[in-house]
Amino acid sequence: MPWYDGGGDFIKLPVGTQVEVTIKEINKVTNKPDFDFKNKKGEGAGYHFEFLTDKGILTVNAWKLFFALKEKYVDVGDTVKINHSGKGVYEVETISTGIKMGEKPVEVDVPEEMKEENLPF
Repeated sequence: MPWYDGGGDFIKLPVGTQVEVTIKEINKVTNKPDFDFKNKKGEGAGYHFEFLTDKGILTVNAWKLFFALKEKYVDVGDTVKINHSGKGVYEVETISTGIKMGEKPVEVDVPEEMKEENLPF
C-alpha cells in the first residue's frame, strides 16, 4: 500500500514505502494516548509528534523514526525523503533545509529509559 492510499489527512507509511514531504509545522501531541511512543514495558510515554506537511500529517510515534529524523536535524521548512524499508528501519534524507545560516536546531528532551541506547531493539 503506498503512502497516499487510505484517504484522510494522515500519511500512511507501511514497510516498503517512501514519501518526500516538506515540513510546515511540528507539534508535540499529548491528548491522543493511543498514538504515543511506548517504553520497553509497553507503557505510553504521554506524547508523540505530528508533522504537518505538504502531503498531510505524519504521525511520529515510532522511536526508530524519531531518532532517524533527529539524527538529520529535521525541522520546519525542511524537505525530506523518508524510506520505511523494513520493520523498525527508516532512512531519512534531507532534500533541502529551511534552517538559515547561524540557526541552531532545537533539542528535544527524551526520557532516559526511552533513549535509543536503552531500547530493546
